[in-house]
Amino acid sequence: MVDLTEYEQRGGLETPFELTKKHQRAQEESGRIREHAHRLAQQAPPLRPGQVSELSRLLGHRTPPHELMRWRLRLYCGHVVETTSHYTHKTLHSAFTGSTCCPECELDPATIVDGEAIGLAEEPPAPAGGDTDQVPLADV
Repeated sequence: MVDLTEYEQRGGLETPFELTKKHQRAQEESGRIREHAHRLAQQAPPLRPGQVSELSRLLGHRTPPHELMRWRLRLYCGHVVETTSHYTHKTLHSAFTGSTCCPECELDPATIVDGEAIGLAEEPPAPAGGDTDQVPLADV
C-alpha cells in the first residue's frame, strides 16, 4: 500500500477556483518553452533508421498499472482531470513538469494549478508463492 501523505498536495480541488497573476505567468512561460522546443526539434537532423529502432526499444515498454499513481489535477483552463505518473514521483513538478495537456479542451500546455495524488492505478500483484505471512506447516 502506498502512503499518500508522502505525495504533494497543492490547493483545494473542492474550493472555488480563481486564476492569479502567478498562474498567468506560469501559463505564458509554459507556452514559450513549448514553442521554443518545437523550433529546436524542427532544426534537428532526421533520425537514422537504427536510431528509430533503438529509441523504440528503449521507450516502448508500458509501465505496469501498479507502478502508476493516479493524480487529480486542476488545470489553468479550469478543468479538473485525472491522469497518472510513475509512483516514484512525489511532487507535481517531478510527475508532470508543471503542465500537461487538457483532455477536455486540448489546451497544451495547461499549467497545473492544484493537484493531489489519489491512489495507485491498480493494486500491486500478490507475491509469488501465495501469502508470505503464513508459516509452512513443516517449519512449525
